[in-house]
Amino acid sequence: MPGAEEVTEGKLLHLQLEGGFWGVITPAGEKLRLHQAPPSVWKGGEAVRMRFRRLEDGPSIFQWGRPVEWLSIEAAGKRQGA
Repeated sequence: MPGAEEVTEGKLLHLQLEGGFWGVITPAGEKLRLHQAPPSVWKGGEAVRMRFRRLEDGPSIFQWGRPVEWLSIEAAGKRQGA
């Protein structure tokens, strides 16, 4: 069951581990692994603001970060409607 909605800023990454996946590293150093890929406009390396929900952490081939479901991703510093 997904957790409560949260918001964070961080750096969007496309990691080439275990077949490749997307993640966000927050300013506090927390690693959030995106359950689904972001829109193709993102390339990786961008500063982003993300609304998300934490997912249950279970067995996975990805040995990196906490799984999350992103609800919105936008460039950090831009304020768009939810």
